Amino acid sequence: MSKMVSMDAMIPLIKEKLNEDGKVIFTPKGTSMLPTIVGEVDTVSLVKPKFPLAKYSIPLYRRDDGSFVLHRVIGRKNGCYVMRGDNQFVKEKGIREDQIVGVVQTYVHDGEAHLAYGPDNYTYAKKLNRKIGRKRIYLGIRRRLGKIKRKILRK
Repeated sequence: MSKMVSMDAMIPLIKEKLNEDGKVIFTPKGTSMLPTIVGEVDTVSLVKPKFPLAKYSIPLYRRDDGSFVLHRVIGRKNGCYVMRGDNQFVKEKGIREDQIVGVVQTYVHDGEAHLAYGPDNYTYAKKLNRKIGRKRIYLGIRRRLGKIKRKILRK
């Protein structure tokens, strides 16, 4: 039997379990980590974070507005982390270590377990990071061409 529980209610228990060098397994929601993690389908296991976090690791952190997010580390700037979901273009800057609750150790996608770190994941995340830049350029060009097309068709 599974039950939906808010993250606010679970965070004290999650932190307690992680501080005891335990592991927490849960099913995340949302689409920001597609195609890596499918919300409400895949499961992730969190472990206690070891700072500094490695590039391309996937931490669970709490934003200043109180929402919880599972995004990938894509860099560091001014002592803070820069994060972005695999399915997003916008970088989220200024994530402090005190906001980070845990780090994904493994995730289960399509019934298959994957390590969230290591050479295979690093190569995949690096390739995905480059692809996001190219996709952003492609969508910008497509948007501009669409505007030109609409102007021509109106005349």
